Amino acid sequence: MLKEKLIELVRKKLEKIPEINIAHEETISLHITMAFNEIMYATFRKNKSDLDLYSYPYTVTVTDNQATLPVSCYQLPQNAQIRSITPTEDNSTMIVPVSQGNDVLYRNLDVGKVDTTRSFTLSGDTVTFDGLNTQTTSVKMWLVTSFEDVPYGTNVYVPSGKDIDFLSVVTQIATGQIPNLLNNG
Repeated sequence: MLKEKLIELVRKKLEKIPEINIAHEETISLHITMAFNEIMYATFRKNKSDLDLYSYPYTVTVTDNQATLPVSCYQLPQNAQIRSITPTEDNSTMIVPVSQGNDVLYRNLDVGKVDTTRSFTLSGDTVTFDGLNTQTTSVKMWLVTSFEDVPYGTNVYVPSGKDIDFLSVVTQIATGQIPNLLNNG
């Protein structure tokens, strides 16, 4: 469903609730973003393999082996919000994630000194690369973009079987309640 259609659907749902007085599109978009954060985390905290459907491609400039995420992303375990990174000149070479702190330990091991695997670590919105070719000036990132940064005219998917939960969470957020889907996942 297109982003603007989803906003309109939620707006119509919220209009039916007397204690909610939300008409502005940006407020509805913010509520949808928060609801998606809850749904995405609850749905994919154990199985991250289905997140590819919810990711969007971005070409990002690399400077001094670092890049900044171009959009806000959902916070997911083990940096699952970054689905893949490849050099723009070579889409067949994957740059693999490494946990922060483990990269230094690994590089100091003998195997780390001879390993040519390209890797990255994420700290805040900064991606730091290790083993990247010096000629690489940009990378292609597939990111699980938060709803607010998905461009209008783009399809947005609610995880299968979670549409009722999604509308329920949006309603709870709009009425000031605190949703908890962690036990429903």
